[in-house]
Amino acid sequence: MSGAVLSISASWVRGGSPLQIGRRLVTTTRDCLQTKKTACAGAAGALFLCGLLVSISPLPAHAAKARHAAAIFAQRLVEDTRAAHPEMTGLEISTTPPRHTKCVTIASTEIVGIGEACDNDEFTAMRSGKPFVDREREGGALVYDITLPLHDIRGNIIAVAGIGLRPAPGQTQQAIVEHARRIARDLEGKVGTKATLFQPAG
Repeated sequence: MSGAVLSISASWVRGGSPLQIGRRLVTTTRDCLQTKKTACAGAAGALFLCGLLVSISPLPAHAAKARHAAAIFAQRLVEDTRAAHPEMTGLEISTTPPRHTKCVTIASTEIVGIGEACDNDEFTAMRSGKPFVDREREGGALVYDITLPLHDIRGNIIAVAGIGLRPAPGQTQQAIVEHARRIARDLEGKVGTKATLFQPAG
């Protein structure tokens, strides 16, 4: 590539993301086609550099998390359960993955939350074996965030489920918690063992 082309291309690349570079490339290529001037040389050089940058740029963190999560059964279970319960504002499953020592979120309706370390809600539910209930306001509406232990077929706690629920008019906290328990029991019936959570989604 000539020094002139490198100079033009470098000026496009400097201080820009691959997306911004691509936009500049589109604009200059369009001008090139319309005027048939020397902008073509710059476009060619920038095309090469832009392609190189895109090829070596890491995936955004959320994209990498999504790809990883989609490979395990726990994420499919979360998505299927959320689809079956429109009253649910969110669902996540947390546990300690194989060959790891820390509890983290392994599946979630909010991809950005995958990989986050367990907090007081999860640890309290694990230690007590009982639901941990938190009330929040989302857009002015009351939402219950209920964290419950998940058991294997032998009754051992293998994970926790964080379930967000919007209460129906007049629905009490006790009724909301019992509804969350039913959802948790349904999850347990589809898991069986901790290893199931990490099986290929299929």
